[in-house]
Amino acid sequence: MVVVNKHNDGNRPASRVSEGQDLPSANGATPADQANERMARAEQMVDQLAEKVAHITSLLGRKILWLGARLREEAEDIWEEAQSIRRGEKP
Repeated sequence: MVVVNKHNDGNRPASRVSEGQDLPSANGATPADQANERMARAEQMVDQLAEKVAHITSLLGRKILWLGARLREEAEDIWEEAQSIRRGEKP
C-alpha cells in the first residue's frame, strides 16, 4: 500500500491506494483518463487524415480515368488517320 496523504496531522486517517491504482491529477483526471483522451484525439486526427487522403485519391482517380479516355480517343484518331492515308483517301 502507498500512503497518499503525506501531511497527515493525526486527526484524519491517511488515504491509502493500492499498488497500480491511478492517482487523480490536479484537474481530477487520472493518468488513464488522460491517456484515453490523448488516444481519442489521436484517433480523431487519423480519421480526419484518412478522409483527406480518400478525397485526394478519389480526385486523382477521376483525373487518371479522364486522361486515359482522352489518350484512347487520340490514339483512335491517329489510327483512323493512318488507315485513311494507307487507303489513299484524301484528308
